[in-house]
Amino acid sequence: MVKDNASTKGKKQKNFLNKEIDRSINNVQREVSGVQRGVDSVYKAAIRKWTTRGTTRLFSKEYTSPGMPPGTYDRPPFDSKPPIIRVIKYNKDHCEYIVVDDILKATSMVEQGYVTWIDIKGVPSRNLLESLDKNFNMHPLALEDVVAKGHRPKIDEYPNGLYMLVNGFHLNGFLNIKQISLYLGENYLISFQETAEDYFTPIQNRLLSGRGRIRSSGADYLAYAILDLVLDRTFPLLDALGDILETLENDIIENPRTKSIHRIHHIKRELTLLRKGILPFRQIINTLLRGESRFVKDETLVFLKDAYDHSIHIADIIDSYKDLSSGLQDLYISSVSNRTNDVMKVLTIIATIFIPLSFVAGVYGMNFDPGVSPFNMPELNFYFGYPMALMIMLSVALGMLIYFRKKRWL
Repeated sequence: MVKDNASTKGKKQKNFLNKEIDRSINNVQREVSGVQRGVDSVYKAAIRKWTTRGTTRLFSKEYTSPGMPPGTYDRPPFDSKPPIIRVIKYNKDHCEYIVVDDILKATSMVEQGYVTWIDIKGVPSRNLLESLDKNFNMHPLALEDVVAKGHRPKIDEYPNGLYMLVNGFHLNGFLNIKQISLYLGENYLISFQETAEDYFTPIQNRLLSGRGRIRSSGADYLAYAILDLVLDRTFPLLDALGDILETLENDIIENPRTKSIHRIHHIKRELTLLRKGILPFRQIINTLLRGESRFVKDETLVFLKDAYDHSIHIADIIDSYKDLSSGLQDLYISSVSNRTNDVMKVLTIIATIFIPLSFVAGVYGMNFDPGVSPFNMPELNFYFGYPMALMIMLSVALGMLIYFRKKRWL
């Protein structure tokens, strides 16, 4: 009786432990499935982002409402964050850097004998644009271009200033476009950056440290320095794209996959986007080199020629990369065709070898009775008939392989 109670108690404990183990396993499975659903959602989101990126236009221009007068800049801002206004006032012997919350404070810092750089980072509000119009006499068309997105790089000269719009590029998984607007006056420069990323840090460091000739030059040289910075930032991006193309070339030669052709198409699209930004950029510099603007001094034209050479160099690299990507597409198609031909050749050789073997097997599979007639396959009664048939098949197969080898089909 005691043994029965002990065994019953042991069974209960065992059943309890089994239930706890099953419950723990179910909990773990639910957690794993939740994590997997999370991973799947992230993956699907990335695929949607990639698909959307592949179907968007290279330049998505935003227009004002039909019928609105020129110079309308009532487009709502992208976010509610106020822009950051930074002012650098400098000459050869002095440099002052402050951050202001009102454009009027920046306006009061503009004076003769100094170059004043007003950098507005973020989307300017309507009040800020109206203040710029009032205090700097910025043309309404220039203010409209500042807040609009998707403009082609351009240059326009107005009575009170020279407006330039360029596109900066940086690579972060895919190519990102940063619209930069510059308004050049007699002794001041107003720059607009639409994103939170600080694009002008190298120039600010040069001004604060007093390195180079930028402190002893005018506002036109500062504008040149920004244009040159935008061009120089394109070279590392092109190096990264070149490395990707070289890697793709090796991958296609070793193991062509569908993923490779998708990446080539993506890079070709990015190169097209780069080219659309660089070619008008070259026209901007060429316009400045004519020396017809009163806001650009003759001393700065020499440096603009160097920037023009950089733009030509970048355009040549882009064209060569586009040719290389087109060549990689042809290489991919050729590699896939060659692999298909190799597979078909092997299958054809195998089928060719088995044709005579199938003929021999089919002949001796007709099942004629040798006892009815001496002509009904008398070799079926041969003692070594089956081994002889196998040797005939093997000899035919080996003979065909040797023949294919001599013909260099293998």
